[in-house]
Amino acid sequence: RRVSRSRGTRQRGARAYRPADLRRLLELQLTALQDRTQEKIIRELDSVVHACLLKCDGAIRRAVTKCREDLHQHIEERLVKHLTQQQDRMRKELNRTVSRITRRGGAIDT
Repeated sequence: RRVSRSRGTRQRGARAYRPADLRRLLELQLTALQDRTQEKIIRELDSVVHACLLKCDGAIRRAVTKCREDLHQHIEERLVKHLTQQQDRMRKELNRTVSRITRRGGAIDT
């Protein structure tokens, strides 16, 4: 008659595990695998978020720079227009004054 090993064991290599021990061992391995997987996913997400923030930061910086350039250009255009109009008014006033002086024979009209 053959003598069997202790009831409820399975042979694995040279070691025998009871089903409860095997289940606990597999649960521990699964937990460790889940922890490593979560850590890897967190690192990958952190990397993606960091890259996105860098892209956004660059895009915001470019947008602000463009806005500043557009604003300076607009101010410059308005200033040139204003100064040109002012110069035209002063030229007309000077021409009127010169005309009055020449009409009166050199006397300054006061």
